[in-house]
Amino acid sequence: MSLASSSGPVAPWPEISPPLAPREEHEIRQLGRTRIDAYAWMKFIPQSGSRTLEQLPPPLREHLEAEMSYAREVLRPLGPGIEEFRARMAARAPEISEPLPRSDKGWCYSFRLPAGRSHRVFSRAGPDG
Repeated sequence: MSLASSSGPVAPWPEISPPLAPREEHEIRQLGRTRIDAYAWMKFIPQSGSRTLEQLPPPLREHLEAEMSYAREVLRPLGPGIEEFRARMAARAPEISEPLPRSDKGWCYSFRLPAGRSHRVFSRAGPDG
């Protein structure tokens, strides 16, 4: 069953061009070799280890905002049925009921799903805790 058949016909896709990331030549010398990474400007690792859109360098933030705007525009025809689509995807997500494996060296594995998040956080504790 397609999304179009359950919520009516889907409007044609908008004719919009995706934003193009500018190429900026950046030379990387590693292990006796040299290579060019034209998209090195996109790499951003903050001291805190946690990234937010507000703390990104302006060129990277502007490009990501253009990408998000493009995605919203391209997906706009799905608007009327998007909630049904999300509900269907959530219904297909597997429930995790079995415990995580325990290694033969005594490690204990666990996970938790923080409130309001969609990804689990995994951890492990050594034999000594």
